[in-house]
Amino acid sequence: MIEIEKYYNKNDWENLVDLCRDNWIDNEQQIELLDSLKGLKDLAIVIWTTHKFASQYWIGKEIPALDNLRPIDCIENERLLRRLKVCLLRTP
Repeated sequence: MIEIEKYYNKNDWENLVDLCRDNWIDNEQQIELLDSLKGLKDLAIVIWTTHKFASQYWIGKEIPALDNLRPIDCIENERLLRRLKVCLLRTP
């Protein structure tokens, strides 16, 4: 287990969300993503920015950087949610 969640920095995350915010326009696909992520809008904004129309697919896919967890599986656990956020912070 990599445990990248120990590198989580709240200020870095909030800065990324702010940078991505202009990509959110409340279209149908974005609302569906937000619903899938149980209303975690900051997460939805960043995932939409990094994955666009593949976002719904991506959250259901096993991701090696998450120790082969699916992003959707990370939202119910605070430690795993931090891991997901660090993964997104590292996404080019």
